[in-house]
Amino acid sequence: MNTDVDMNCWVEIDEAEIKYVVSRTEKMVEFTIGNEGGLTINMTERALAQCVEQFPVALSELRELIASTQ
Repeated sequence: MNTDVDMNCWVEIDEAEIKYVVSRTEKMVEFTIGNEGGLTINMTERALAQCVEQFPVALSELRELIASTQ
């Protein structure tokens, strides 16, 4: 096993996985969304922190949209 990375499965939704790998040498995290042929995003610590800050806002907007259409 490559000791340079830590691999984790974050969540499984409808048979699709969100996985992440942390590279100790590159100081980046790589997210893969979906199974084979899925979307892969590489992020620095700063980029990941900015995304995390936006998640509550995005979740709130989505919930408001769902509530307004019911």
